[in-house]
Amino acid sequence: MKSLCIISFVLIGSLFAAKILDPKNLEEVTGVVTDKFKANALAQSYAGRAFLTWPNKDANTELSNLCRLVAKLVTKLKAQLDDPKCQGGVYRSNTQNGATGGATADKLAEAIARVATTSATPNDRMVCITTMGDIAQAMVDSQVKSAPAQTAEQKDKDAWKCQQDSYPIIAAFLGFDAAKLSEKVKEFSTKRSANSMTKNKKKEERANGEFKKRSGIYYTGPDADKKLKEKGATSFINQIGWPVQKIEETRLKALAPSGEPWAGHITGSGPECYFMMDLLLEKKFPIWIDYPLYCPKANFKLENLNERCSVLNTPQRKARTAIVLGFLQGAGFHSSFENHLCTNQYTGFNYWPSILADSKKTDTGHTDYAIKGKATAEMNKILASFTSEPVQKKRQKRGSNLK
Repeated sequence: MKSLCIISFVLIGSLFAAKILDPKNLEEVTGVVTDKFKANALAQSYAGRAFLTWPNKDANTELSNLCRLVAKLVTKLKAQLDDPKCQGGVYRSNTQNGATGGATADKLAEAIARVATTSATPNDRMVCITTMGDIAQAMVDSQVKSAPAQTAEQKDKDAWKCQQDSYPIIAAFLGFDAAKLSEKVKEFSTKRSANSMTKNKKKEERANGEFKKRSGIYYTGPDADKKLKEKGATSFINQIGWPVQKIEETRLKALAPSGEPWAGHITGSGPECYFMMDLLLEKKFPIWIDYPLYCPKANFKLENLNERCSVLNTPQRKARTAIVLGFLQGAGFHSSFENHLCTNQYTGFNYWPSILADSKKTDTGHTDYAIKGKATAEMNKILASFTSEPVQKKRQKRGSNLK
């Protein structure tokens, strides 16, 4: 644990003096944002949106099982989801800036339940995943955040109360003892913190209070949708409002040679989604954050990338990584690089101990050390393996003989 604290301190401490850049102005940053950055951003947005448009049979089975449960949980949380004091600060998917554009809890549940039918749209699938993420975050925050001070803004007090009111409903639906689940939630939050930026880092990124609708990594969603339309897509995901996340120039420069985009910070949303998926679909507490307990002999080093903990490397779990990646990349919340660590952990490969072994590694050092500029290809390969794009028929040349 001491080494976790050391590396977390180093990661965070190196960030405060950095020049901060707004993603929407990245093209103005000469010498930082390369053509490869832009190409990878588009590739990530397209891969995520293509998955949400055409999930294959295995992914669809996992999505259907998941979304049936999420729809039922939404119904249980109807009072909270329809409460204006909960919307935005806790539950975002049914707000005007959310994936539904302001639906009631009943309409939200209806869209999510539709995922298990043949009439599901890409946006229905995204609504299901983002709502599950909202619920997961409410569950975690309710157990790890302290009550706001008397001097805190009213919206923060309302959000905290909403999370507290939501927790027993969520725990009861999941079928766990509330106190035991609370222990596991706190344990999860502690172990996850080494892999993502802290709330102080997020506050720094979001200090200006700007709110902008995301449309793919670096706002490449419209171009990705054009490609989808060329392949026959007729329905697309909505833009989703998200606080503008500013990025350190030093991070971008460190990643420039590899061309791997940053969207903000190493994701905490991904682990929360995986945590909730395990609780919903496997009815057990996650084990993927408990290396080396479950894989004591595994040699987790980068050169052993294909060595996985077999108990975690299952087809169902692989499909779930595509579900989370499809949402986070497709919407533009987190890039492949920001997702790759938790994605690999969830399917049984954990190279974080290798990074912790060298406490001098900074966040930008982790960039080069951990992924070697392969994040886009690695994450998009997962998405492609669970995507069934329609086969394009070749056009017959005019005047040709069709005998």
